[in-house]
Amino acid sequence: MAGQPALHIPIIRWIPAPLRRPLGRGRAYVRRLAIWLGAARAASGVSAADRAVLRRALVLSPVTSARNLDRWQDPVLPADAEVRIRGIGRFHIRAGTDDFWHVLPGREPAIIAALRRHLRPGDVFIDAGANIGFYTVLGARIVGPRGRVVAVEMLPETAGLLRGHIARNGLPNVEVVEAALAARSGLEMAAAVPAGKFGQASIAVAHAGAAQFAVSTTTLADVVADIPSVRLIKLDLEGAEADALLGAAPILDRVDAIIFESHTGLAQIVGQLAAAGFEMRTLDARNMLAVRAGADG
Repeated sequence: MAGQPALHIPIIRWIPAPLRRPLGRGRAYVRRLAIWLGAARAASGVSAADRAVLRRALVLSPVTSARNLDRWQDPVLPADAEVRIRGIGRFHIRAGTDDFWHVLPGREPAIIAALRRHLRPGDVFIDAGANIGFYTVLGARIVGPRGRVVAVEMLPETAGLLRGHIARNGLPNVEVVEAALAARSGLEMAAAVPAGKFGQASIAVAHAGAAQFAVSTTTLADVVADIPSVRLIKLDLEGAEADALLGAAPILDRVDAIIFESHTGLAQIVGQLAAAGFEMRTLDARNMLAVRAGADG
């Protein structure tokens, strides 16, 4: 009723403790099946062999989704496959990795909406932490042949796939920078990559048992040195966002908007961007949008 305060007590508090874990597992199972349903709608195989891989993954999904319900599970393909994502483009997916999850539109709908809202034909988009290129491809299609996209990816194998996806999708307006973003250029650092989770590769977060790859650093200031105006930067650097923004300080006055993950170094990031004239908006539980005061969108 109007005028009465809303109750914000989570319903789970009223559930007896012995029932909470089974209920949580049930929710996780339903959520996994919903992800696979979305995948079935969004993805199709390019060749007959690729379609067979997708069918196999979908048929097995009720079984595979029931495993390890107490922790996150990426939807993975059982073999390498070339997939077409409706409305986006074509991507090569590595078997048993998080690649498939990272090309599904249902993963981050708020970020997709932000790109569509802020980018226009002729704009410049910086995809920092591009991974295999879902947002690179989407952004390149939005800004069109008169626009420009710079995709930054530090892992050599993933950067190779990124270049392949740019070629497969016919996007000559994209440039790839193979480096890790940091506060300083020219450093040699170790990137930690958990098994099969290339999207979690990080120079800032340690992962137990992760593989280590040597990477060299650059700065956002160096990346956009010859670009007079940047419409949008997307920062997805697995904990290195704050450090990368320190390396962007000289060029922030050329940037209209920045999407960034908000789980690490949030106070430092917000403070720096607010001081540079940006206003913060929440996109979803993990991402925020900083928009320069007075910028369109």
